[in-house]
Amino acid sequence: MKRIEIISWAFYDFANTIFSANVVSIYFPLWVIQELGGEDIHYSLAISASMLAVALTLPLLGTLSDKWGRKKPLLFLFTVACVFSTGGLGYLATLPLALVCFALANYAYQGGLVFYNALLPAVTEKGTLGRVSGLGVGLGYLGAILGVIMVTPFVSGRLWGWEVPLLAGGGNAASFLPTALLFLLFSLPIFFGVKEDRAKTLWREQGVWRALIRVKDHPQILRFFLARFFYLDGINTVIVFMSIYLVKVVGFSGRGEVQNFFIVSTVFAILGGIVWGVVADRWGYKRTLSLTLSFFVLVTIMAALVTTKYPFWLIGPVVGFALAGVWTCDRPLLITLSPPGMYGEFFGLYSFSGKLSAIVGPIQWGIVVKLCEPLGVWKYRLAIFTLTLFFGLGLLILRKIPQR
Repeated sequence: MKRIEIISWAFYDFANTIFSANVVSIYFPLWVIQELGGEDIHYSLAISASMLAVALTLPLLGTLSDKWGRKKPLLFLFTVACVFSTGGLGYLATLPLALVCFALANYAYQGGLVFYNALLPAVTEKGTLGRVSGLGVGLGYLGAILGVIMVTPFVSGRLWGWEVPLLAGGGNAASFLPTALLFLLFSLPIFFGVKEDRAKTLWREQGVWRALIRVKDHPQILRFFLARFFYLDGINTVIVFMSIYLVKVVGFSGRGEVQNFFIVSTVFAILGGIVWGVVADRWGYKRTLSLTLSFFVLVTIMAALVTTKYPFWLIGPVVGFALAGVWTCDRPLLITLSPPGMYGEFFGLYSFSGKLSAIVGPIQWGIVVKLCEPLGVWKYRLAIFTLTLFFGLGLLILRKIPQR
């Protein structure tokens, strides 16, 4: 039964990464820029607004889920909200309405991750946190690959050069409804296969907001959240603007080539989820996380300087491999630093640090690109080069957290 619970839990990563890949990373930004007449700053503001809403509300909901002792009902609510918002995106013809609907979908997607992450201790023990977390990451990236493959015919009417019967291809907007249905379908195992302890978790009657302030009594967790803010600032910005950078700067075609690049990079992310899970359990979560962030410093410098697209077929796999390491390590690292019974509370703050960084990163990108408009494509190179600063700061702060 424990294996069934582990696989059921990990399959939610498979499901939600279909949304992240198809909507956040590929089709929505391309739809906004290429078909709705939007600019980078419009997408930046939509992402940042949804993340601000998550940052303001999810720490409270995480704490309440600890008091209630239940995570799955809230996870279900946020999943359904994301599915409906995503499915409705393609039926909106104006840029403002599309941005609002996307912000709602992204809010629900990001919010659900708080309760999903907090369910990790319910399916495994401390000695195998890295392996189980890595399994989720690996399945997540497998979901990203299969999600892109399954949705591509709806967009172009073709798959790897072959025409798909009955599908004429409806452009970027045609990706949203099938993505929503796939997310819903593959999220079902966690709701039926994971048993949650109904007993109320540890709760001190001090009020919700005072409970959030208690994090000051845990300096190592504060350092972790600060480091996470900086390195996720860089990672979230890379994820959000990857497709735009590939098309505008590197010279990839908007259809087909971007998807193939994403699939190749994600194959290495699947491998990374398996490798990093084993390495982290043996070598330590903090040390392994620091190594993966060093990879990000290297590849962002390369991405800013390389002038042809062929080296990106090396950069992409390195990014995928390193990204899997970040997701594999930072969830277990927080659990090892957190007192038992406060996982939902601290995963709410975990979400807060990540979502706050996702407010700053996209806005910073949009501002740099807007201010450097006279420089042509070099405005994008400057924007991506600034991300090395955030990875470096994250690494420096992580050094002060003791190895466990």
